Amino acid sequence: MIQNYDALTVGKYEAIQRALRDHADDIHRRNLAILSVLTGKSEAELLDMPVPKFRALMDKASFLRRPLRAAPVRKTYTLGEMTLHPVADIDKMTTAQYIDFQSFAGQPEEPVAMLVSCFLLPEGRRYNTDYDMAEVHRVIRDFMPIAEARGLLAFFFETSRRSMLRTLRSSVATLKKTARKDKARRKQIATSMLKLRLSILLLNDGAGCRMSMPLLK
Repeated sequence: MIQNYDALTVGKYEAIQRALRDHADDIHRRNLAILSVLTGKSEAELLDMPVPKFRALMDKASFLRRPLRAAPVRKTYTLGEMTLHPVADIDKMTTAQYIDFQSFAGQPEEPVAMLVSCFLLPEGRRYNTDYDMAEVHRVIRDFMPIAEARGLLAFFFETSRRSMLRTLRSSVATLKKTARKDKARRKQIATSMLKLRLSILLLNDGAGCRMSMPLLK
């Protein structure tokens, strides 16, 4: 049975997230579905267990109540027979990577494997070129611990945040120069600067980053 986050793969994590969504209003079905994921046993097998044994399994699942901590980012990830490397410089991302990441990040079910695949590439390959993306998703789900996936996502969310901050601050500086030269548009420029500064404040607060949430309340 899986008893800690280090042994919990991305695929198992995604299965637990589905259980939490599908049985949000039924704690007994939710616990049953989660234990099925952690133990590899069917729900029928679990229902046939003596109550003390079932409670003992629930105790072992209590690690899910602790926050999920992000692991440090590594230079190389060997998942099954596949070697993958993270894209270290977010400014070198292709447009396709950025669009896919934004699309996956906007989905309510949090498809971790798909998100991570935007940053992990097979050695010597360009994004989604000359390799099987579905196979990358599979090895991430089957072999990557969720703590390592969270580490990658935390790193790239933070790197992306800093990159956006640089861009926004540069835009504010440019608008300031424009306002000094273009008196007729100062009011319009001031409105644009206010919106940019609000965005900067939100990014400085780390809005939208959820890297250390427990799975169970």
